[in-house]
Amino acid sequence: MTQLGNHVTLGYMTAKKNTINQPPKLLARNDYGLLEDKDISYKYKENGLVDWRLMIDPSWLYPNPSSVASGKANYNTDVSTLQDKDLCIKLFGLKELALIRGYTNVSYNVVKAAQDYVAVSCGITWVPNYESENKEIYFESIADAHWNNTKNFAKNFLSSIAENRAFGRCVRGFLGINVVGDFELGEIEKKTGVIGFQQTKPDDLNPTDPRATLLRLMTEKNVTLPALKAKIAKEKMFDGAESVESLEEIPDKEVFKLIERLNKLKAKKR
Repeated sequence: MTQLGNHVTLGYMTAKKNTINQPPKLLARNDYGLLEDKDISYKYKENGLVDWRLMIDPSWLYPNPSSVASGKANYNTDVSTLQDKDLCIKLFGLKELALIRGYTNVSYNVVKAAQDYVAVSCGITWVPNYESENKEIYFESIADAHWNNTKNFAKNFLSSIAENRAFGRCVRGFLGINVVGDFELGEIEKKTGVIGFQQTKPDDLNPTDPRATLLRLMTEKNVTLPALKAKIAKEKMFDGAESVESLEEIPDKEVFKLIERLNKLKAKKR
């Protein structure tokens, strides 16, 4: 804090000396686009990029109900001992992470709305930082909510659930977070679990899920689910790829990459 005449400078803002309501501290970003705050300790990957997964406050995480049901964990299990696939993250944890990363705008678009089905897309404009070569980036994701993938009272608020899911997936997709959001869980997952590497059919999935497109292409190209799993693990396509056990553990952006690759692939002979 420095004084200039009858003004006091706080970080990047200037307030009059006699201002009554001043916040306890003002956050500013440095030349790298990172927050200058002693209470925020950035974690980094070996390649120098921010490890946004490690930036999540553990208090926002808890054991995934499906892992509890399968006996892999219980609700008292220390989250630091669990793999990402066995965890859930609360919506406010992703909101906090988004604020740390920084964004200038969040927009929503209702793709489809019916009494029993709602699809919403969420687009976030992220502030420039060194990871994006100091360029502003727009990232968008889509999510849906219907009576078969929601539970309890959520069935009466499909629009709100779809909105939260779209926001959460947008944050997770952009920052590379492979922990599923608790707001994405529904009765269908509780009963049958995630989409495993077995004989899942495209028709078993919601048509708006890119994994349905991926499965259709795999059928057309004669690519089996075990072969896809082996390929993902061999190429280490994303963090935790070696231990992936379901299509839902594949980040959306990697699903789209796989779709693009399959589109270029010639069908194998049976």
